[in-house]
Amino acid sequence: MKPKSLNFRISNFPNSRIEFFGGILCRILLVVFLIPLSKTFPQIPINGFCKFNSYIVEPSYTKIFALNFNNDSYNDLILFNPALKKILSLTGDPNGNFSQKKVFELPIEISRLQTLFDSKHNVIGYAFTSRKGLTAGIMNFSKDGKASLLKKIKFQSYPENISVSDINWDGEPEILISGSAFNGLSYLSQLKKEIKENKIVENEVINIPDIVPEFKGEKTPSQRMRACLYVLWEQNKTTKTFEEFYRTQMEKLIEFIKGKLEPRENEE
Repeated sequence: MKPKSLNFRISNFPNSRIEFFGGILCRILLVVFLIPLSKTFPQIPINGFCKFNSYIVEPSYTKIFALNFNNDSYNDLILFNPALKKILSLTGDPNGNFSQKKVFELPIEISRLQTLFDSKHNVIGYAFTSRKGLTAGIMNFSKDGKASLLKKIKFQSYPENISVSDINWDGEPEILISGSAFNGLSYLSQLKKEIKENKIVENEVINIPDIVPEFKGEKTPSQRMRACLYVLWEQNKTTKTFEEFYRTQMEKLIEFIKGKLEPRENEE
């Protein structure tokens, strides 16, 4: 039986987000999108309200990531497969179309991607995990969508999910790594030429879903960390209340960071 190509639709509506619909998933999500949420934009094609463009691409690509690799005013796309060392880049144009399909080889397979921002909300790179390659790191994309590996770190287990937050308020985002087959919970801090792993929880399986950070003042870093820990508590329920779990985990993190501080000189 011939494999089906990845078929995705992109809504073309001014100043709106890109939403992806396909097959059965589309029918399910249409109901959810009708709920008037604060961040929901008019994307539902009711009585011709929105216009959709469909694109057929090769069946080997299974995941889509939206970004702006050429720094214009239009979203571009990266298509990839966690089992393959290649990506397909699609360049967006003013008409809401995607053209200039280019295939690029990768040095490693990609499982997840997430954008990294600095304190001024500028894109400074893209965090990735490679479950197959037991690796996480940071990459960037050229103006035509070619990926370049900037930093990486290898593990003895399988990293998968990514959450990003500037937990120590130094302007550099930390990368929280977890997974269904990853050893515990780690956050990655960036050094000049490498990445350092900081283990928060060890010898446990903690699978936190990807959490996309907010960058418009809607949530502070501490609020994002609290939300992340709440998901962790919901999945494990190691304490009776979330507040007990939250305080315990924050104390662990505080003590860990304090242990990395340079000792102060004795005051006379």
